[in-house]
Amino acid sequence: MKRSSLLGVSIAIVVILLQAVSAAATGNWTSTGSMASPRQSQTATLLQNGKVLVAGGVNAGTYLSSAELYDPSAGTWSSAGTMSTPRYGSTATLLPSGKVLVAGGFIPSVGVVLSSAELYDPNLNTWAPTGSMTDTRWDSTATLLSSGQVLVAGGGDSSVVVASAELYDPTTGTWTATGSMAGPRFLHSATLLTSGKVLVAGGQSGTTCGFGGFEAMRSAELYDPATGTWTSTGSLAAARHNFTLTLLPSGKVLAASGALDCGGITVASAELYDPGTGIWASAGSLATARENHTATLLPSGLVLVAGGLSGSPLLTPLASVELYDPAAGTWSSGPSMTTMRTNHSATLLASGVVLVAGGSTMNDATVAALASAELFTAADTTPPAIVVPASIVVNATSPAGATVSYAVTATDPDNSPSQLTITCGPPSGSTFPIGVTTVSCSASDPAGNPAVASFTVTVLGATDQLNNLVALAQSMDLKNGISTSLDAKLNSAIATLGDMHTNSISTACDQLSAFISDTTAQSGNKLTASQANQLMTAAQSIRATLGC
Repeated sequence: MKRSSLLGVSIAIVVILLQAVSAAATGNWTSTGSMASPRQSQTATLLQNGKVLVAGGVNAGTYLSSAELYDPSAGTWSSAGTMSTPRYGSTATLLPSGKVLVAGGFIPSVGVVLSSAELYDPNLNTWAPTGSMTDTRWDSTATLLSSGQVLVAGGGDSSVVVASAELYDPTTGTWTATGSMAGPRFLHSATLLTSGKVLVAGGQSGTTCGFGGFEAMRSAELYDPATGTWTSTGSLAAARHNFTLTLLPSGKVLAASGALDCGGITVASAELYDPGTGIWASAGSLATARENHTATLLPSGLVLVAGGLSGSPLLTPLASVELYDPAAGTWSSGPSMTTMRTNHSATLLASGVVLVAGGSTMNDATVAALASAELFTAADTTPPAIVVPASIVVNATSPAGATVSYAVTATDPDNSPSQLTITCGPPSGSTFPIGVTTVSCSASDPAGNPAVASFTVTVLGATDQLNNLVALAQSMDLKNGISTSLDAKLNSAIATLGDMHTNSISTACDQLSAFISDTTAQSGNKLTASQANQLMTAAQSIRATLGC
């Protein structure tokens, strides 16, 4: 049921350079450790400890019960025990407890569709049986609800397709029937919306078509956990199965590519579902039609679509990769995987790197599957966040201005502070002239992403400092006699500096000396020691600014 010359040299160099720039702009693939067992159509689950559990699948006609763990810190795989039965086309769901629920599946070699389910315990690295589903099913969907229960819907039951759905309760380990979908479907896709409802779309129905398979579907339905019922919502523009649904940060859902009908025609179109309106709208088209691919939402908000099968009626496995940008609503080519893969798994690791594992270079269970795995690391396109001081105001300490030190920091989600380069001009510790100077700073990360910011440093000259000293003296509410005497000397100094005569600075210096003498004489009398100290310190700073 599942389909799973010099001119020439110059041109070549240009093409290579363009390819390198394109790859650098999106990311790169690197090989990582291979699984112990080749497998395709396996499940893959990111555990709470950051490791990845893969389970079941098929290898050259042998259906697998084995499971493996990928450790991102070491780049290696280890055994994760063995399930009680081989499973192909099963579902796997990470539960709030940290355990993994694997349910249903098919063993084509003996023609058995499964209703059984089992739990993987990461702490013990063991499997244990749990309650069986009310229906046998494979190629169904499993969605973790906000309540912690798991909704399993549709799928194939031996030679028929089912519309039934059921709920798994982790607290009791039991299944209970819930409302059925409007019609049977399998090879469909499902996702949990931000509202808590579940969107199920597309797939194949139980209605046969001329090729002996089942017709693809356009319809979509919403499951409401509060009522346990399904309601119809807007239909896809194109019938499709073996496609992907991806919940975007906006709350909208991206449906990408897939197969149009049972004749094996793959499609390149994509659509966006808006939960607010229940309507699907075009999301452009991929460069290559594909099915049995993977779609992964990256931390950047881009969607990484990788591999799959393309063509009709002869299907070709793909290594190509495409990226969807929700902000721009456009698709672009990404760097190809090192290996053609279909029916593989893709898992976003805690680091933001994507692990792609297994799969096959043919969509045929009799063809040897792949044990290899590779990692996609998205190009760092996030600039650092640079933090600069607020505007700085200081008094000049000499006719040249003042030495000003400041601190500028930067942070980056992709790099440690030690990996960031920060430059500012004029640099901290420089002598800033009297007046206003703009300090321009930049920060960059190892990928060359820039961030810029600026602030001003204002160095107050003698006149501004004198005006501030007048304001300081007036704020002290001094007695009339001393207040009048000090104000007169300060205002005379201000007027002297304003005359701009050759001897104005010398005269102002003398007037400031007289101000300091009066202040000293009145300390402890008409002035408190604290008042006198503040006034003298300010006056001496002005004399230093004038070069007295």
